[in-house]
Amino acid sequence: MLRSQYQPACFFRVFCQESACFTCGLQFGSVMEEWQCDNLSLLITRCRIRLMVRANQLLSGLNPSLRGSVRAALLVSALLPASAMALDLQPYPAASVNSRVSEDRTNHPIVSSPMKKVNGVVLADEMQRLDGALQRRVYQLPAGHESNDGYEFFVQQLKTQNVEPLFTCNSFSCGDSNFWANNIFRVSTLYGMGKEQHYFVGKKVMSDKVVYYTVYSVKRGNRRVYTLIDEFTVDSNALAEDNQGARVYYIDRLPGTATQLSRNNNYREVVEVLQANDSRQLLMNIELPLNLAAGIKGVDEQMDRQQQVQTLLQEQLQADGIPADRYRTVSSYSTSSSRQPGIRFLLLQ
Repeated sequence: MLRSQYQPACFFRVFCQESACFTCGLQFGSVMEEWQCDNLSLLITRCRIRLMVRANQLLSGLNPSLRGSVRAALLVSALLPASAMALDLQPYPAASVNSRVSEDRTNHPIVSSPMKKVNGVVLADEMQRLDGALQRRVYQLPAGHESNDGYEFFVQQLKTQNVEPLFTCNSFSCGDSNFWANNIFRVSTLYGMGKEQHYFVGKKVMSDKVVYYTVYSVKRGNRRVYTLIDEFTVDSNALAEDNQGARVYYIDRLPGTATQLSRNNNYREVVEVLQANDSRQLLMNIELPLNLAAGIKGVDEQMDRQQQVQTLLQEQLQADGIPADRYRTVSSYSTSSSRQPGIRFLLLQ
């Protein structure tokens, strides 16, 4: 029965060109030996992920007019055994659905930075709260699968559908898993080990809506692995109206080069709003901590750093076509040990 359902010889030899199982290391010298692998579902899942990666590489080299039909054919051929779901994504093979959500949400958080706790308050430096429609699935992966397996499975699908990545993190760089599970998603099942978590958020802009996709995968202390996939749809008109008000963005690390600044998601969004509306103005606050123990020398070093960042901002805004009369730069200094250097952008009406 397994042979007719999965046929790993086809997957491995045609698509992945592998000769051994990813997990148990069994060498496949013949077709019969392939059926001796004890991790067949994991073998097939990871092979599908590799197939999607190769499909994405192939699509990038095709004529744009052919990409849509070829992408559909590749996804159907790679993922046909899986059942359909409300999201425009295939479910994880052999996984069980732990919970489902399909509802309208107000003030739904879209997080584009690590989570942290400052002065007893859980926050993210880059987060939007939007109104829209949420489609959510939380999967429990089969035994023996890792959190990265669920993460890669869904993220590769999103990439084949031209979802623009906004932010990703892995392991401890994401912050405490408790913050994600209980403060952002409000799904206690997702509270797991910090070193075994993976997060992705991206968006896809369409003519009448913007869709944000979120993937969060984590392994708990009991070795169970859960993967959340969110599809949050926002009406473009509502988003445009929201963009007319004053908005605050934050960069939690001072950029050292023009490339670092221009690639920052928040900076890009600020520039896009300024380019789309000539009446909008921008106030930038360069925030720097002061080390009093370093004395006057430490103050001079921070003032030099502030000047470098200010020059970098001015040059990059000029390169992006934003005239100097539409923005102003100020600086603030703090002796608080919890204050980190960063740039706060305030878009004015």
